[in-house]
Amino acid sequence: MKVTARLSMIARGPYVYHVRLQADMGTATEPIKSYDVQRSAIGSSARWITASDRDPIEAALQLALEDLLTNIESDRSLYLVKEPVRGSTP
Repeated sequence: MKVTARLSMIARGPYVYHVRLQADMGTATEPIKSYDVQRSAIGSSARWITASDRDPIEAALQLALEDLLTNIESDRSLYLVKEPVRGSTP
């Protein structure tokens, strides 16, 4: 799995933080499926309070990760191994 994360911020009134996660699932040589999830959270209206940025960013990231993992889990049949591993006995 390869995950790319992007964080952006919009400053109109209270700051709004957007987290976008893109994940590619597959084997070392063959892609199986890609996922793209986005979540947002509202922060403070004063930018100079930098510690206040942490909570909304963590909230948006947590929600995006939950969405991503839910999507992957719903496709679990794509990732189940149907053939025995070479050298193993059933």
